[in-house]
Amino acid sequence: VTGVQTCALPIWTIRMTIGEKIKYCRKQIGITQDKLAELTGIHPVSIRKYETNKMQPQPPQLEKIAVALGVSYNALNG
Repeated sequence: VTGVQTCALPIWTIRMTIGEKIKYCRKQIGITQDKLAELTGIHPVSIRKYETNKMQPQPPQLEKIAVALGVSYNALNG
């Protein structure tokens, strides 16, 4: 994904869930859930479920999200 800003996760986000980190980064770079879905090829309903912790992304989906948000997979997963 080119032209997308990167998200820097502050140290205090270590206590956040994966969904909270996805939402934090998405808002930091100023994109909507629908735009994140478009960038990743993941259904918008799944993005919403990830952000509300109703569903956990599998590693391949989390990798796509990390790339789209300009953050490392480990930062989101750790």
